Amino acid sequence: MGLLNQCHLVVTGDTLALHLAIALKKLVIAFFGSTCHQEIDLYKRGKKLVADVHCSPCYKGNCDTMICMKSISADDVFQACKEVLKANTLL
Repeated sequence: MGLLNQCHLVVTGDTLALHLAIALKKLVIAFFGSTCHQEIDLYKRGKKLVADVHCSPCYKGNCDTMICMKSISADDVFQACKEVLKANTLL
């Protein structure tokens, strides 16, 4: 938790790190594949990247294709980071 407290921006999936970052009022880029993005509120301090695939959310820990996570590109994450940092005058 101390490490997260030092961050301006936390990039994570739907994990404990996401929930801790939200509690610490950090800026967040959160990606959702197998979990439901509507269940999480970022309190206007970030951006959600949501897999646009027919099987999401399935809530599986593993699957054969992981198409949901593969559908979120590194460029999507990078652009979201720039957008959130710029909107919060950190870029």
